[in-house]
Amino acid sequence: MSVLQFGNRLSTARLTPAFGSLFDGAITMIRLGSVGLLALAIAMAITNPNQDSHKKTVYATMHGRTDGGSMLGNLAGAVLSDLDLVPYQYHNYVVFSTMTFQDDLVSVGALNKVWPTGSD
Repeated sequence: MSVLQFGNRLSTARLTPAFGSLFDGAITMIRLGSVGLLALAIAMAITNPNQDSHKKTVYATMHGRTDGGSMLGNLAGAVLSDLDLVPYQYHNYVVFSTMTFQDDLVSVGALNKVWPTGSD
């Protein structure tokens, strides 16, 4: 074996670390996790409920609390959501949204669904 061949073996041995496959697996998992999180964020941004959805839910909930009837509450939500009787403020955070009234949280929305909170 010549000195040149021995030197080539040493240089290639130093370039491939003993834990190379372990690091490659970790990097692959990080990439897959990043792609998954990005896909989830895009899906949540696309399905974020708009201001009208929040208003309909809040008005229907308000009417349902006073009357107890869900059909009338839904009708009131559909009719009153077009009017701005109460100055609700809509906040869009891209992946979810909220609606507040005088700094009190009234509803939270994500994935095409709006959940009213306990405050009036």
